[in-house]
Amino acid sequence: MDLWKRFYGLLKGYRLTYVFLYLTKLSYMVLKMLMPLVLATFVDEVLYHHNVEAIGSLVLLYIVLFVAFVILSGCDVVIWQFLINYLVVSVKNIIWGKILRLKMEEFSRYEYADLVNIVNDDARAFVRLINQNILPFVNAVTTATVSIIIICRFNVYTGLFTLVVMPVMVLANKKWIRRLRTLSKEARSKKLEVTGYLLDSFSHFRDIRLLGAESFFQNKIEGSIREYNEMDKKIQIGLQTADEKLKLVSTFSKIAIWVFIALAYFKGAITLGGYVAVSQYIAYAYDAFSTIFNFNFQINQRRINLDKIFTLLDAHEENLDAGEEVGELDGGICFHNVSFGYVPGAKVLENVSFTVGRGKLTGLVGRNGAGKSTVIALIMGLYEPDGGKIKVGRQDAGTFSLRSLRQKICIVMQHEAVPEASVADYIRTYEPGLTDEQISVRLSRMDFCAFLMEGEDISERRMGGLSGGQSQCVKIAAALMREAPILILDEPTSNVDGETEAKIFAALDAHKKGRAILAVTHGEHYLGYYDKVIHL
Repeated sequence: MDLWKRFYGLLKGYRLTYVFLYLTKLSYMVLKMLMPLVLATFVDEVLYHHNVEAIGSLVLLYIVLFVAFVILSGCDVVIWQFLINYLVVSVKNIIWGKILRLKMEEFSRYEYADLVNIVNDDARAFVRLINQNILPFVNAVTTATVSIIIICRFNVYTGLFTLVVMPVMVLANKKWIRRLRTLSKEARSKKLEVTGYLLDSFSHFRDIRLLGAESFFQNKIEGSIREYNEMDKKIQIGLQTADEKLKLVSTFSKIAIWVFIALAYFKGAITLGGYVAVSQYIAYAYDAFSTIFNFNFQINQRRINLDKIFTLLDAHEENLDAGEEVGELDGGICFHNVSFGYVPGAKVLENVSFTVGRGKLTGLVGRNGAGKSTVIALIMGLYEPDGGKIKVGRQDAGTFSLRSLRQKICIVMQHEAVPEASVADYIRTYEPGLTDEQISVRLSRMDFCAFLMEGEDISERRMGGLSGGQSQCVKIAAALMREAPILILDEPTSNVDGETEAKIFAALDAHKKGRAILAVTHGEHYLGYYDKVIHL
């Protein structure tokens, strides 16, 4: 029951789509159910009662039903092909949106490869399960119910006997399904291991080549692939075994029902037309019960996919709007005895206290691993401190909504992914309302961006065509144009020469009035540029 609730919740915005699909399948099923009745009437009226006048109308009716059946069947295929792609994209967007909203603590629990698999493989498997199994399952339940009712209308004993015999197919394979589920979990785990080895190899390709470690990684990957293939082979053999079991049980069940219905015909309990119709409805019922069995199997086979998706969707996400709006800030940033660790018992920061004042250019200096990036993450609200207080302005940062807080802070990261955009469009990501002319005027006042005044227009010049140092200059210029009350810069001059560095710090000094500027760096030679230096 919980599984169905989760399905219902995830597809909340797409229920009408599935109602439409089901109605299409229902219309298709109604036509399919009517054709044996027309055939039964034909046999009884024409062949048994010799009613020749009924031939034309009955044949025409059957042809009309068959043509309508074929058309609806074709429409169903086209609609399904269109909607499955639409739903795959939609479900992927839901999952991706959830990942983007995760709390950092939750995000850090996942391997990157696992998240990629959830977005790609698990999302597609989820949609395929719905379209290839859930809708057919609902249709199969309807078909089986209607078939049994119609069989009972012809001969109640045949209907009841059929209803008792058919579920044997499902019950006969219950133990096997549980075993296959275990194998599927093991196979999924091994597949993730293989993916992890591949990603690790690709990310350290240069180091592997330099160290001559190709054989080591190749052996590890080959071993994992071999184990995964063995598990997959067992699953495929299990599938074939289950199919053969099902065929065997189905054959004996059909023989029993055929004997039962033949006895009813010879005793005069059912007409020849009824015999023909019941035979077809028995076939429909068997197909329906086979689908019901396969649904049970598919649900269990895809349980790992579903568990991955629903576990992710249940993870805690940032509540961007909880808390107060940030008003006018009358102060900078204050850390008071702040402690934090990513894992219990391992503190990255312990009892750290400092102040980043307004109107000041403050440098946060420390070696790699000292916790500089952690300080930035805490200021931005990505994590909550284990102890102590962080104040923004003169108020506890935890009382502000994250959305409001982050709007007051402008941050320039050293390794920020630069979008493929023009210089002008990139700057507008910081300050959307600026025109090309306004951007050009402001850039002309920043000596460190003088290179932009030559050559291509800023609306044509691409960020991807800039060097690392030039790109860094544009980022800083864009941040200064935004005029946020708090500005954080991560290694602001790491990719520029000494002359450009001096110009950048001169610009920061000129724009510090009314702002709290924090520059995070490990370089000691920058110290002369700062009004205040904090050592971690």
